[in-house]
Amino acid sequence: MRKYSRMFVNYIQTAVEFKMDILVMLIESLVSVFGGLVLWIAIFRNTQNIGGYTSTGTIIYFLLLPVINFITFTNIADDLGDQIRLGEFSSFLIKPIELWRTQFVKMISEKIGFLSFVLPIYCFVLFIVFRSFISLDEIKFSPFAAVIFVVLGMILNFIIDMTIAPLAFWFDEVWSFKHLKKICGLILGGMAFPITIASGAYRQIIDWSPFKFVIYIPVAFFTGKLSSSDIIQNLVQVSAWIFIFAILGRLIFYLGIKNYSANGN
Repeated sequence: MRKYSRMFVNYIQTAVEFKMDILVMLIESLVSVFGGLVLWIAIFRNTQNIGGYTSTGTIIYFLLLPVINFITFTNIADDLGDQIRLGEFSSFLIKPIELWRTQFVKMISEKIGFLSFVLPIYCFVLFIVFRSFISLDEIKFSPFAAVIFVVLGMILNFIIDMTIAPLAFWFDEVWSFKHLKKICGLILGGMAFPITIASGAYRQIIDWSPFKFVIYIPVAFFTGKLSSSDIIQNLVQVSAWIFIFAILGRLIFYLGIKNYSANGN
């Protein structure tokens, strides 16, 4: 346990050192938020309600998206995939540490370093720019459920990445799988729009996909679109997806390590 504690501190220090990379990501998030809000504000000029969201509710929704994304976002597939492809993963195999636990500690520490720098700046900018557009009184949420599903969304995203990464044992790049995951998050997870707007077969696909738990479900609990009565159903679904990807990820890694050589995949 002590070695993981030292690892945790080292990863935090490393994450804080790269402030310019963090700043670039922050600017990118702000530009994305402002661009999306301009579009949705224009849409609401001709209507009062879309998918159960008013103009104010939509603004709050898209302001919360980057915050939730900051917390649930993971970048493990790219880094670990490159280590496997280049043969650098060999050095890990001789260390007395467990892969999943190590990657989880790394993710949490990097996230703490990232959020400690980004979140205050992001919230300050949004307060200055949007304080006349929104009222905190309109945000009626279940705080316990919101926090629980943010954590579960982060864990699910971590496990999906740990399922994608060992594909590098067979493929030269896992970038395409990572990009596919990003697209799924965009159209099935609520990044592009609140999923309540969708209908028919498309909505059924969204309802059964794991990606809504990474972004939309946490945001919906924060904005009051889901209440305590929805906790059990969503808790069962997200737990099932976590279990499925955990088994699948470990199976892929087990099969891939048999074909691994010190030279890489």
